[in-house]
Amino acid sequence: MWTTLIVAGGFGTRLSPFTKVIPKPLMPIGDHSLLERHISTLAKAGSQDIFIAVHYCADLFGSIVGALAARYGVNIQLLLEPEPRGTFGSALALCHELASCKECKPLMVLNGDIASDLDLIDFHRFHMTSGADFSVAVNDYIYRVPYGVVESHDSRMLGVREKPAVPFPVLAGYYLMQPSIGTLLRFLGNGEVGVDKVLSSLLERGSHVSTYQHHGKWIDAGTIEDLHRANELFSKRGMA
Repeated sequence: MWTTLIVAGGFGTRLSPFTKVIPKPLMPIGDHSLLERHISTLAKAGSQDIFIAVHYCADLFGSIVGALAARYGVNIQLLLEPEPRGTFGSALALCHELASCKECKPLMVLNGDIASDLDLIDFHRFHMTSGADFSVAVNDYIYRVPYGVVESHDSRMLGVREKPAVPFPVLAGYYLMQPSIGTLLRFLGNGEVGVDKVLSSLLERGSHVSTYQHHGKWIDAGTIEDLHRANELFSKRGMA
C-alpha cells in the first residue's frame, strides 16, 4: 500500500472572507468537509497511515483529527509547518524519513482542496507497474476558445471552427513518489517547494516521471462557484 500526505497548509485567499474563519480543506461539501471526504476515500482504499501538513488555522485541524481517525479507523498525524512550505516542502522531508523504514512504501501526496472521484487504488497500481520514480495524475481542462478558429494551408482557407473546446492535460493535485526522491532532492532545502520545482528537478536528472490520465470528475475548489460545483458533483454521486 502507500503512506499519504494531505497538503492543507494554504491560506485559501481566493475564498476570502470565508477562509478568515475556516480553512479551505474544512469547507463543507454536502454533509462533510473536503478533508473528511479525502480521509474517507483513503480509508476505503486501504491507506491506513495519513499525515496532514498544516499551517494556517492549525489548531482547528488539531481539534478534529482525533475524531476522524477513530471514525474511519486510520492513523492520522499532523505535520505543523511553522512557515508555509508549498506542496512539496513537507513531502520531501517525509520521504527522506520513509526511506529509512524497512517497508519502503511510496508516498501519495494530494492537495486538500481538490474534489475528485479519482481511483486511488488504480493510480497506485499504475505507479507501481510503470516503474516510475514519480507519478502525477492529470485531468483534462477544457478551454473554450472565445473566437472562431480558422484552418488554412498556403493562404487557402479550409474551414472555420466556431469557438472550439480544446482539452489541456493539467496537474490534478495527486502525486505518488518513491521515498528515494526525498534524498535525491534534498538540495531543494527545507523552505517552500512547489510542484514545478520538483518536476523540473526530476526531469533535469533523468528521473522516470509518469503521467496517469484521469477521465472522471475533478474540481479545484478554489472559489465559491467551484464549491457549488463540488456540492453538485458529490450530490449526483450520492455522497452529499
